[in-house]
Parts: sequence; C-alpha cells; structure tokens
Amino acid sequence: MMLRLLLLTLSTTVLAAGLNCSRPFNDIGGRCIFIDPWELGTMSQIRDFCKAYGGDLIWFDNDTDCDFYRDLLTHIHENSLNERDYWMGITDEGHNEVWKYLRNNQVVRDGPPYWDTGFPTTSTTENCAILAMTRGYYWEEVACDSTYSTICRKT
Repeated sequence: MMLRLLLLTLSTTVLAAGLNCSRPFNDIGGRCIFIDPWELGTMSQIRDFCKAYGGDLIWFDNDTDCDFYRDLLTHIHENSLNERDYWMGITDEGHNEVWKYLRNNQVVRDGPPYWDTGFPTTSTTENCAILAMTRGYYWEEVACDSTYSTICRKT
C-alpha cells in the first residue's frame, strides 16, 4: 500500500510538471532542449530544423529567466558542448534596434543579464543573435546568413 501511494505521488508530480522531453530533447532547467553542435546552418535553416522536431530556436520566457540561462550554460559546459556558437531565436530584422523573440514577438531587453557589454549595437546588417562562445555565451548580434550550431526548445 505504501509503495502504491509513493508511485501515485510521483506520477502526480510528474504530470503536474507537464514536462515530456522525448528524444532528442533533454530536460534542462525545466525546459525541453535539444543541442546539436554539429548541425550547422543559417538562422532560417536551423529554425526549420528545430521545427521539424517540434521545436523552435531557443527563447526565454522573460527577461529575468536567469535560472534557466544558468542551467543551460552549465549543461553546455558539463557536456563538452562549449566549442561552438549557437543560434538564438531573436532578431531585430524589420524593426532595427528592437530585438524580439521569433517565437512570440516579445521584446527582448537590451544589456544584462544576457547581452555582452556593448551589445546589441545599431548595426543594420547584423540582425540575428547567437550565444557566443568567445564571449562566455553572452549574446552577440551577427548576420542572419552566417552559419552556427543548433539549440532548439520544444514548443
């Protein structure tokens, strides 16, 4: 009887969390994330790749989602995935200097805690963003037709 109660409690907890990270996604910070450092492409190509798996380019739920950001960076470093730059699902294309998440069109705050010092700039040719390895995985703006690696978040 005690075992049944324990199993029921655990099942209820899992269902309440609502997290179903099926392959190739992994639970990282309570989100289903798929990181593939070897899948390279332009932002548009990688977004299509993510959508084929039922996801989209990585996004944050709000500008203070620092725990998830920390968990993501920890996962990247602990799993030796820290030798690549990764696409972010944000752009200011079509609305220069106003960065928005592709997923929900939510405005992204400039500066800390995500952008590296001096970013974003007022460039009209760098309208997409990456998690930049050389900047300690702070965000950096880049040209959308550049080639970088994949981080998808399940939608």
